[in-house]
Amino acid sequence: MLNFLVGPQRIEITPRAESFSPNDSLYCAADGNPNPSCTWIDLDANKEVVKGCLLLIDENMRRDEMYNYQCRAENTVFGVKNVESTNITFRITGLTGLLLNYQLFIPSGSGVYV
Repeated sequence: MLNFLVGPQRIEITPRAESFSPNDSLYCAADGNPNPSCTWIDLDANKEVVKGCLLLIDENMRRDEMYNYQCRAENTVFGVKNVESTNITFRITGLTGLLLNYQLFIPSGSGVYV
């Protein structure tokens, strides 16, 4: 059996969508031998945000703002570093951390103090 060494190929981000909610996740995958490692880059801030293939949408990201991220897949073949990348632009939707106005009823004599 032949074992060919190749740099990253067919890099893909899933799911592909225009908007995400907090706690959603994006996954980056690429073919290659040896298996490529992934790094997520925030292109707007020009900084690495995650080493790994899984990106979790942070609850602190601002709603209705556009974000530009890049997944970089890399491996080394015969001492040569190979890098491929793909980008995704998305916005954050959905609500988290929203305290709804609920009334709390605690029966008197229940021993519960607020």
